[in-house]
Amino acid sequence: MTTIPSINLIGQGVTGSEGKLRAEFFGPILNVLAELPGGAAVSALTIASGSITPTAAVHTVDTEGGAESDTLDNIVQTNHPAGRILVLACQDASRAVTLTHGAGGDGQMIMLDGADVTLDDIDDRMWFIRVGTLWREMVRTGPSFAPEPPNPNTLKSDTTATLTAGFTETPLAYTSGDISVSAGQFRTVDTTGGVTLGTITGEGRVMLELTGGGTVAYDAGYVAVGEYDATKEVCYVFATNSGAKKGLVFINSEA
Repeated sequence: MTTIPSINLIGQGVTGSEGKLRAEFFGPILNVLAELPGGAAVSALTIASGSITPTAAVHTVDTEGGAESDTLDNIVQTNHPAGRILVLACQDASRAVTLTHGAGGDGQMIMLDGADVTLDDIDDRMWFIRVGTLWREMVRTGPSFAPEPPNPNTLKSDTTATLTAGFTETPLAYTSGDISVSAGQFRTVDTTGGVTLGTITGEGRVMLELTGGGTVAYDAGYVAVGEYDATKEVCYVFATNSGAKKGLVFINSEA
């Protein structure tokens, strides 16, 4: 690979012919740019006895003899000075290439996670930088390495959640009147013929299981989120009282 020429070649007071400047400064500068990522077309290399010798910044890697899979242990550094970046991808998704972490010797690869990496998607890329006799991973990109999207149905916390004893109790039937927190935190409500949910008394929360398909009204003092759908099999309602606000949250079943 080309060495970056000294700026002294075009320094003040330095004289030289056009041919000398082209050969010793501008030519090498163009060569260096061509050897960086994006400077030239991607070319393919084939593994030979667990090794490849890159001649550019970006290469695809193929298995030796067209085997279904192969292992790359070392990357010869002859053409890449220290600090250069190397990008690798597989040549064919049907011929998987496994990059060995810490195989030993000059040109071994060191992965960020300390584990081997298999390239079997042509859109995956492994980015390395030469540090001494090593190739150290900088980043990996592509569909195989994309993080799993968060599941909106899964709640996560940095602390362990503990359910209070109130939700392990036997549910009580509710028909009318105030909903007392102290009397129990799980109630069943038969809405047949219609029902009105009274005000929640005492700070805390109560869960109500509504069935029956009747109409449901509630005390005017509540702030409500959602509403009861009589066409659903069941609706769970969380009644809360913070002392300053009283709320109802309606959660209807799918069916």
